[in-house]
Amino acid sequence: MTVPFGDDGSGDAVLLLHGSTGTRLHWLQVTPELATRWRVLAPDFQDVDRSLEIDDLVEQAVGVLDAADVERAHVAGWSLGAAASAALAAARPERVRSLTLVSGWVRSDASMAFMFDWWRRLLEVDNELFMRVVLSDIFTPEWFDVVGDAVDGIARISAAGIAPGSVRHAELDMRVDIADRLPAIEAPTLVVHGRRDRVLPIEHGRALAAAVKGAHLVELDLGHGLTTEGAAELVPLLAGWFERH
Repeated sequence: MTVPFGDDGSGDAVLLLHGSTGTRLHWLQVTPELATRWRVLAPDFQDVDRSLEIDDLVEQAVGVLDAADVERAHVAGWSLGAAASAALAAARPERVRSLTLVSGWVRSDASMAFMFDWWRRLLEVDNELFMRVVLSDIFTPEWFDVVGDAVDGIARISAAGIAPGSVRHAELDMRVDIADRLPAIEAPTLVVHGRRDRVLPIEHGRALAAAVKGAHLVELDLGHGLTTEGAAELVPLLAGWFERH
């Protein structure tokens, strides 16, 4: 399978894995700053014609590293991309220089499975309706105050950018369970999570950090949208972690 990816900047490689229903644009507000100091690879996960599994995302991520002729990279993932990044680090430790898990989780509990099933049902009916629900969950009231009436346009544009196969993304979200993989992670690991995350409450970030040996946890006073609303705080954290490792 050919996986398209952005390739910006030069230097040691950074691999950025996006969240469910989206594309590399989830990292749009992060990539330009990182690309001033690193070579940033950002794939668009591709649809499959069957049930999607975490190992499919791992395989696609490794394929991007191979296509870019990169042996090792700093790997960072957001939301579902965090689960895929952790699984990659566990399965292919020789390919991961450092690991950053942003707004991630260990396993989907019953309430999360219910929420992601709601997402799946919305995606089957109306992408814009889905996106309006997701925006209300991901961003803080302060973000809505800043964007004002522009939120309607943001919802329409975001809905148009929903990736093919997003129903399968939501189905995978419902059954994520990487608990048995986390002890195998050897890479130095940074976990970043929002204390006001309504999609994945902070307890999930804390559990993720506790499950990875030596992981460092940073909690931000934000919601789930750390790669967008929280980009100004996330970029220096990523840069500092990459520089240390």
